[in-house]
Amino acid sequence: MPPVSRLAAPLLAGLLLAAAGGTARAAPPPGHAVAPPQTWTATQSMSSGRDHATATLLEDGRVLVAGGVSNGTVLPTAELYDPGSGRWRPTGVMASARYAATATRLRDGRVLIAGGIRYGVHLASAELYDPASGSWTPTGGMMSARALHTATLLGDGQVLVAGGFDGHQELASTELFDPDVGRWRPGMPMTSPRIGHTATRLPDGRVLVVGGIAQRNVPLPITPKLPIVGVYTRGPSAEIYTPVPGSWLATQNTTVDRVVHAAALLGDGRVLVTGGYDIDTGRPLASTEIYSPGTDTWTEAAAMGSTHAVHTATLLHDGSVLVTGGGDLDGYGTSSAAERYRPWTGAWTPAGSMAWARALHTATLLLDGRVLVAGGRSAGTGTLAVAELFAG
Repeated sequence: MPPVSRLAAPLLAGLLLAAAGGTARAAPPPGHAVAPPQTWTATQSMSSGRDHATATLLEDGRVLVAGGVSNGTVLPTAELYDPGSGRWRPTGVMASARYAATATRLRDGRVLIAGGIRYGVHLASAELYDPASGSWTPTGGMMSARALHTATLLGDGQVLVAGGFDGHQELASTELFDPDVGRWRPGMPMTSPRIGHTATRLPDGRVLVVGGIAQRNVPLPITPKLPIVGVYTRGPSAEIYTPVPGSWLATQNTTVDRVVHAAALLGDGRVLVTGGYDIDTGRPLASTEIYSPGTDTWTEAAAMGSTHAVHTATLLHDGSVLVTGGGDLDGYGTSSAAERYRPWTGAWTPAGSMAWARALHTATLLLDGRVLVAGGRSAGTGTLAVAELFAG
C-alpha cells in the first residue's frame, strides 16, 4: 500500500467550529465561584489508531469517529463511543477511506462527511451516516475536491463548505449542501484562498472565517516541517459570510496572522482564537485573541501557559474553554498539556495533564459535561488509539 501523502500533516487543527458576538467580559456562571476538581481518566481505546479523523456528537450522546490515518494506512472505518458504558464499537465502513475531511451533524441527526485525502488523491466525494441504521450512503459529490476545508451548519439546515486544498492550489471557493435534495451548489467565493483556517457560526447566523494560509509564492508541498517564513502570502486575516445574500466581507485584521489555530465560543458571544503557528515567523504561539462581532474588533487576550498548535479548544458547560495538546515548532513534537480559559477572569489556568502527549486528535464535549479526547499522533509513538476523559 502506498505511503500516505504528508501534504496536510499539521494543518487540521482549525476544525472546531464555534459561535460568537458581544463585547463585554463574561460574568462567572452561578455556582462556579470555586473551580471543581479537574481530572483525567482513561477510557477504552479505539479499535484503530487514528489521526486526522473526525469526531461528531450524535443526538443520543454517542460519539462517531470516522476515517483518519493509522500509521500510514488511510482508514474507511468508523466507530461509536458510548459514554454510558465507556466502550467503542464498529459502525459500518465508509464508501471511501479518507482523512483531513469534515464531519457535520445535520438537523435530522445524520452526519455529512465531505472531502479529504485518500493516498494523495484529494476527494470531492461526500457521504451520509445514519445513526438509526448505522449505515453509510454516498451523496452528491462536491463541485471541487478539497481537504483541510471547513464545514458549517447554517441556520436553514444547509452546510457551507469553504476553502481547503484541491491537490494543486489553495481554494477561495465555497459551496452549499442541501440535505433535502442531497446536492451541492456553488456559493460566493471568499475574499482570499485559505487552508488551515477556522470557521465559526455567529449567533446572528453569519459565519466568521479566521486565518490560514492564502497562497504559496512557490510550488512547495505543505509538510509538517515549519517554519514557513517567506513561502506564503496572505489575504485578509478574517472575513464574515452573510447567508442572505450569500456575500463575504473582510473584518478588521487579527492581532497575529495564524494557521492551524483553534476557535471556541464564549458565553457572552465573542470568539476566542488560540495558538497556532505565526505565519510571519513560523513559530508556535501561546497568544490568544478575542473577536467582538458587535464592534468588528479584535483584542489581544491573556497568553496561554504554553504554546499550542494543531490542538483542540472545547467550550465547556460552565462557559470556560479547555485547550489540549498540540505540536511543537517542527510539527513533530507533541504535548500532553491542558489548560483552561475562564472568560469571567480573563485568565488561563492549568487543567491537569493528559496521559498521552498528542496532536491531530479529537476532543468532543459529551452531554454530561465531560470531554472525550481520542486518537491523534504522538511524537516517537506514532498514531494513537488511546482515549481519555476530562471532568471538571
